Amino acid sequence: MNIYKSNKTNLSRLFIALLGILAIWSCEKDDDYTPEGETRMFTPVEINSQSFEDRVELTWNPSLFTDGINETYTAQVSQDSLFSAESELVLEKVTDTSGVVFTDQELEVRTDYFVRVKANAIDDRPASKWSISTGFSIRGVQKLYPILSPSILATKVKLEWEYTEGVTEFRFQEYTQDETDLTSEPVLIGDPMLFPISAEEEQNAMKTVEGLEPNTKYFVDLYKGPVSIGYRSFKTKEESTYTAILSPGDDIVTIVNNSEDGAIIGLEPGVYDTGDDRFQIDGKTITIESISNDPNDTKINFEEFTLNDTGAGITLRGLEIDGQNNALYLINLTSSDGNGDPADYTDVMIDNCIVHDIETSAFRANRGSDGAYFMNTFTIQYSTFYNFAPGSYAFIHAEELVFNELKLSNSTFYKTGDIFIRYRKDFDSPIPNPLFTIEYCTINSIGFSNNYTLLDLKDKQATLNFKNSILANIPREGGTAETDLVRIDNETSAASFSFSNFFNLTNGDLDDPQEVVIPQPEEGYIASQNMYNIDLGWDNNTTDFTLPADSELQNASSTGGAIGDPKWWY
Repeated sequence: MNIYKSNKTNLSRLFIALLGILAIWSCEKDDDYTPEGETRMFTPVEINSQSFEDRVELTWNPSLFTDGINETYTAQVSQDSLFSAESELVLEKVTDTSGVVFTDQELEVRTDYFVRVKANAIDDRPASKWSISTGFSIRGVQKLYPILSPSILATKVKLEWEYTEGVTEFRFQEYTQDETDLTSEPVLIGDPMLFPISAEEEQNAMKTVEGLEPNTKYFVDLYKGPVSIGYRSFKTKEESTYTAILSPGDDIVTIVNNSEDGAIIGLEPGVYDTGDDRFQIDGKTITIESISNDPNDTKINFEEFTLNDTGAGITLRGLEIDGQNNALYLINLTSSDGNGDPADYTDVMIDNCIVHDIETSAFRANRGSDGAYFMNTFTIQYSTFYNFAPGSYAFIHAEELVFNELKLSNSTFYKTGDIFIRYRKDFDSPIPNPLFTIEYCTINSIGFSNNYTLLDLKDKQATLNFKNSILANIPREGGTAETDLVRIDNETSAASFSFSNFFNLTNGDLDDPQEVVIPQPEEGYIASQNMYNIDLGWDNNTTDFTLPADSELQNASSTGGAIGDPKWWY
């Protein structure tokens, strides 16, 4: 064995180790010693934050070697992570513990801040260097309810909140943001606008703010004194350019029927009675809307809206639509030559309407020959439908129609016919897989004549997405239902039920009631997940579907919020 070589190797290793120790000592010297050689206070490290509704708590590891020393720390807050300017400091606190609390009286809630902390000088030991945190914020409370589309107009918005004593004002901040990039930062425009809350508005927990700009994005905060207790954002709508503005005494049917393609008819508040006359929309697309966008102050007593021939389509917005004039259908599709001509319709949109007391169906689209009628989308949103006759007809009867999507969202349906949607006629279609979407809807008391209550496709191919919704009380009083909620026999179809609540669904047999269920074919093309069975106490005659504040369903949606029609969340 070469002892010399071995010793030489050991000496080399010792030398390398000494170099490492010297390097570490050198680094500590830079941090813990002043140029004059005095020992600096050690820098506090690992700043952690915990956010609450009304405060944020920050803690850090104490400065080293302070046993028996009453050390103190300085914590400075800034919105600038670099702390590049002393003048931009928001707040400073000195504490004798390794932590500090900032409240919503000191910092704005829902605003990003940074803190830097140092151990202060003691006797002949200079202060430590700064340690800088990652971003933190105070979570804040949320008393301001979601701002739904019907509450937003071009120049005003209706705001509602959880009653809170002492609310003082709203602050609006205009902003822009790249809508094509969801990760882009908003850019604030101008100064905040302040809107005081009156005593009456405070008591009603509701305020309408006017004087806004059309087609503009706003952040809005609800304040109680200096503290924001609610926060939302929204975008105002574009101004409507009306072709005609009608008053209740005008002949609404004649004016609408004679309007040009693309006409937008505005209705002043009041009641419009059509008698026995029908709206006949021949080969053109018409919009009829209340100027107030409030279905509670603008009403049409009607018999039927007939869409006839290619190019026909309609938007109904902000209206109460009452079928007391012997209405059989809300929307009826027809075509020339005794319905023998093919027709390519434009879209149908029912937005923020209350529709009721109709004998047969909301939508009839089975008059043409197989696949001869085409429409891109049929949409119902932010609306309420009720009191349709309980016969054997479907609420939406689309048997012969070729379409891309039928979408129902943010709406309530109760006592609406027998089958909810029927699309079971088998024919060759240029669109082999139409989409049925039901999302954030409340559906109560449907089914009557022993049918597949929610959707009957039979062998037709289609896709169903039922999500974030509530379905209750099948069948209607005196009725019966199949025990399968849907009939979807085509294995190339797909159906998904998720984040929804079903309760009190039976076949209606008084002696031996059987539960109505989602069928589970072996092929697996019907799926369900995150489903609830919580009885909310509704029956066939319920008309108020408000969710209890403490209900599990307030946090049951795919996004962690409430399910069902949003109008019933609060």
